[in-house]
Amino acid sequence: SHFPLSSRTNPEKQTTMSIFDINLASKMKTRPCDFSLCMLDSSIYADFGIEKKQKLVRLLRISFDGYGCRQCSNMPCMGADDSKILLQAVQEGQLDDDSIIPILRRYFGKHRDYLWPDALEEYGLLPTS
Repeated sequence: SHFPLSSRTNPEKQTTMSIFDINLASKMKTRPCDFSLCMLDSSIYADFGIEKKQKLVRLLRISFDGYGCRQCSNMPCMGADDSKILLQAVQEGQLDDDSIIPILRRYFGKHRDYLWPDALEEYGLLPTS
């Protein structure tokens, strides 16, 4: 595994740092999407679309260091509650691990057959329970 599944601590500041370090990535013309999340020090990029009518989030493509880029054109949408929380977090720029990672783990875990289960496991993106 590239990264431990628990948070790291910075001994100088005595504060817990985000292990996944989720950030909004810049949109790229070559990867059209409504928003893109970058995680684990740019080891993972996940591009999402928004189903406009119901405002449901759907993964369009994901790339993992060591695995490549996977198109997810037929992947089902995220549930309404998780979509709402994720979209609000993206809009507000509040992409902390505690609220976002459980949503991504649920979604990726439920639809792991559309992705690379080995990559999801290696990077800690499968449900933990």
